[in-house]
Amino acid sequence: MINQEIDEHKHVELGYRLATAYWGKGLATEASLAIRDYAFEMLGLDDLISIIDPKNVRSAGVALKVGMTSNRGAIFHGQHVQIYELNRLVVKPYM
Repeated sequence: MINQEIDEHKHVELGYRLATAYWGKGLATEASLAIRDYAFEMLGLDDLISIIDPKNVRSAGVALKVGMTSNRGAIFHGQHVQIYELNRLVVKPYM
């Protein structure tokens, strides 16, 4: 998790990066679910975002699996990105 500012609004980003040898094994999803639950249950955060390159289909898939939805694009550090968002009120705990 890292603090980010998008369109002059502050957010907490849930991000992930794995070596290619570990892609497709569910590790990013498993870690993201644990971080999501920790952020909402232990830290009391209300929202999380993920900032994803529109061409990165795998990262978008992880964001969707943890319950995020994408409803807007943005410019972030000069790059076009898709913003995935999740509010704690729509989360079903991962079991």
